[in-house]
Amino acid sequence: MFNYTVNIKDSLGCESDFPKLLKFAIHLSVSLTNVAICRGQSVVLSPTITGGNPPLSYLWSPATGLSCTNCANPTANPTTTTTYTLIVSTTENGDNGINACSGSRQVTVTVNDLPDGSITGATVV
Repeated sequence: MFNYTVNIKDSLGCESDFPKLLKFAIHLSVSLTNVAICRGQSVVLSPTITGGNPPLSYLWSPATGLSCTNCANPTANPTTTTTYTLIVSTTENGDNGINACSGSRQVTVTVNDLPDGSITGATVV
């Protein structure tokens, strides 16, 4: 944040100062790492967010298999391989999102099948 003052002087020599506090947006960046789980397992999705002026908001999609869609670190428990999109937004200058900055990233949760097999033959050990 920076304080600036604009001084205006008219042709009659009258002048006025207009102070203004300016906030500058800090670039927002999102990174995520793809993960693999076995069917029936879950994983906490943990994005790394750099930059941006708080407060931050989170929107994950699709909602299928997620514990929440508006939190920073949802638990994912999809039944099939799913690619999720995260959009992180920040409200700059307290303007209710009118001039919000955002960043997005996708992450794929690969769901591997459990081993399928059977034991045959003698069962005495």
